[in-house]
Amino acid sequence: MSVDDRTDATGVEPLRGGARGLAIALGFPDARMPRTVFYDGLCESIRRVAVACGDADAADVIFPVEDTSSELNWPAYRRPDLAFVRGSIDDKAAHDLTYSEYVTALAASPKPVCVVNMHPRRHLAQILAAESKIIIADINLLHWERSLNPRTISMPALPITVGTFEGGAKSIAAGFRGVNSHPVREALAHLHDGTAIVCQFVAPENHFGKIDARNGQVDPQYAELLRRSLFAFVPRGDAEFSYRLLEVMSFGCIPIVLADGLVLPFDRTIDWHDCAFHVPEKDVGQIPALLGAIPHERIRAMQTAVVAAYTAHLADLDRIARTLLGELSAVLQCVP
Repeated sequence: MSVDDRTDATGVEPLRGGARGLAIALGFPDARMPRTVFYDGLCESIRRVAVACGDADAADVIFPVEDTSSELNWPAYRRPDLAFVRGSIDDKAAHDLTYSEYVTALAASPKPVCVVNMHPRRHLAQILAAESKIIIADINLLHWERSLNPRTISMPALPITVGTFEGGAKSIAAGFRGVNSHPVREALAHLHDGTAIVCQFVAPENHFGKIDARNGQVDPQYAELLRRSLFAFVPRGDAEFSYRLLEVMSFGCIPIVLADGLVLPFDRTIDWHDCAFHVPEKDVGQIPALLGAIPHERIRAMQTAVVAAYTAHLADLDRIARTLLGELSAVLQCVP
């Protein structure tokens, strides 16, 4: 089905659904915009969790039918050539101009518009803070941006490596395996003792283009480490967010997030205090003592909360879309 088949004369695809009867529409078609695998899937999920509505004018919020996400690392990390179902961004200057023009058109909408941004270098919450009709769902939302612009939602990054929680005892207290891309990761290496805490660095070429969510291609040593770990480190890299947050949760690991200022995904819905530790980057050296002081009862409760939060809100795009719509219900109260 083409976009034109779904939309009315105004280019709006009317849908109704989501949390609390929120009326949703998909609109603003523009064939110049490239389209990623991620955003194609998100729009399909929005269609699945919403029910057709005959009156587009009744929409509470519009999602752009074109891709504003710029999600270039999913499903295959550091393989943007595999990220697109239409077009590309080979000509970055031309794409940036088209993107800017498209977002400007969204800002002129008389209806609230939810823009999904998965590019950590585009600080749309700041750039569009004065646009009262724009709601930003952002992968790398920081607390100062939320303070500046309350019309914001912290969006999760899809996992590339996905596991299952098998229950039972775990033989490693806390684990990390990844690229050494930030000083906080370097600090983690000093905690490595090879038994209770395992921190492994890998060469970038061992990951780039060799991990693919669509075909289940994973780093087997990373997956095995998560299967054996009770806690898992989620340190920032080049940006504050990390794809590994949902990855470690899919294995039932309790996340230890090391990313100062990051708003954790869907924070209006998920009580992260129940299922994760958000440790200041400067306090990496205190983590062994922190873990040793946690009562067994709280560990069990947090493990249960991790699995519950992941299963209810994060386990697939349909659940992410449904949770996103629920958060939109709250944010719309900030829109005049």
